[in-house]
Amino acid sequence: MVMGVDAAGRHETIRGALAEMSEVERTVILLAYQEELSQSEIAERLGWPLGTVKTRTRRALLRLREALGTEFGPAPELDVTPVSAGEDR
Repeated sequence: MVMGVDAAGRHETIRGALAEMSEVERTVILLAYQEELSQSEIAERLGWPLGTVKTRTRRALLRLREALGTEFGPAPELDVTPVSAGEDR
């Protein structure tokens, strides 16, 4: 499948934003979205507490939103609804 210029440009913009992130933030994003792992699976794979994975994922997503906001438009407000301890995502 051939990507159009717009899709290729978006891909490069996202790749650049990921490159600017810290290694731990980039790791949780890539495990979640490339490898489609749940936060529990990421915690198990990396040997981190689940709360650490959740915090790092949230920070990474905020950083991505900030970095990509100028390229893709303003980010909607985050839903800050608390997640119960039993929920995975």
